[in-house]
Amino acid sequence: MQKTAEAFMIDTPSGQLAAIYHAPAGAARKPAVGCLVLVGGPQYRVGAHRQYVNLARRLSQNGIGVLRFDYNGMGDSDGNLQPIEDRGDSIEAASQALLERLGQEAKIFPWGLCEGASAIFMHHRRIANLAGAIIANPWVGDAEIEAQVRWRRYYFGRFNAKYLLRRLRGGRFLGRNVFENTLGFFRGAQLEETGDDYTPGLAQMPSGMRELLVRNTPVLYLASAEDRESQTFEYALKSNEKWQAAYPSKLMIRTELAGADHTFSNSDAKNAVAALTFRFIDTQTKPISLLSPASVSAS
Repeated sequence: MQKTAEAFMIDTPSGQLAAIYHAPAGAARKPAVGCLVLVGGPQYRVGAHRQYVNLARRLSQNGIGVLRFDYNGMGDSDGNLQPIEDRGDSIEAASQALLERLGQEAKIFPWGLCEGASAIFMHHRRIANLAGAIIANPWVGDAEIEAQVRWRRYYFGRFNAKYLLRRLRGGRFLGRNVFENTLGFFRGAQLEETGDDYTPGLAQMPSGMRELLVRNTPVLYLASAEDRESQTFEYALKSNEKWQAAYPSKLMIRTELAGADHTFSNSDAKNAVAALTFRFIDTQTKPISLLSPASVSAS
């Protein structure tokens, strides 16, 4: 594999950000096309989260420049860890760094998983030359909605005939314990779904998604079939007034990946994510197309 990765630092008001740029291989696209990878919280770049490295390498092999970076307070970047609503400066600086390497006319596609997808909703205005966006298993960040999904998909699912019979045979679900255990389930769910991660700034996400679509920005939504964050996002789109106001839209293309977990950690899911991402970007940048979706390398 040709080594085309460049490590460098990006200057921001809150300190320097550690970044890696994957230069596009092969013939240059006109105009150039770039993908800005937005991560979620702090994480290792090994195991499941190797997804970002694999995606960047495969897109760059097929003519798309990719920039990965760490927010302030993560990895080798300076400063303190910032909440998602305060990451606009970092995202803007990273997008400008990508344009400096690809050219000021380049079309930029942010790619975000979990909080990274949520950051696209909140800060898309800070990304120059935005041509489309890829969101994967977006984090809703609403304690009430997440608790409702947990109750419906987990706790309600446990109250089936086999489960109740097993509890009765064990003598652990009799008399007043029926009420106490049931109440405990729901109290536990609500407590587990609230915490310090939730801030008032997260209320910007539904309106941010609506503005993104009003700008006629095409969006590829990658949904893992086995992921609770994706299930929560879809529940919000269907049942929450704030999210319903931003959806449905013909501009959002939903693709479900069967058997995929939150980080697309198995090889089939990784391959599918790379192929779907390339196909989407390639389609949105027609008529210039260097490769067909089937030609995306699996290495």
